[in-house]
Amino acid sequence: MPDKEKTSPPLAEESLDENKDGEKEEEKTANEDPRRALRLELQQRRPSALRVQKICRNGLKGRLPPDLRADIWQLLLGVDSKDRFLLDDSIRDTTQDLDNQRVIRVDAQRTRADVEYFRNPEVELLVSKLLTYYCKRKAIR
Repeated sequence: MPDKEKTSPPLAEESLDENKDGEKEEEKTANEDPRRALRLELQQRRPSALRVQKICRNGLKGRLPPDLRADIWQLLLGVDSKDRFLLDDSIRDTTQDLDNQRVIRVDAQRTRADVEYFRNPEVELLVSKLLTYYCKRKAIR
């Protein structure tokens, strides 16, 4: 019996080590190929907004892949695609009344300023409202 008691704890420790290695492996993947890590996370049944945010900030340095941009924003805003029309209305109805609204307006004007579509005043207004909505939703001041 003493032999069995000695074998049980190391097995439990080994499984804990495997979990730690799995987490380390996930971080390694995110650092080596952040786009792949981002795609894998978004394919999960319940993707983690925190992990996606971390990958976007650290691995991609804020440069979102265009093909994943909508999915990333929906996840970070906390809406499902089935609620998209409600989100559209919520963004359009957002009151621009934050203390840092001037900064948001300038950020909206700088967003893809080299693309003519984004220089359109109506689009700038929508981008500004989207940023305002995000700040309000995440309590960013």
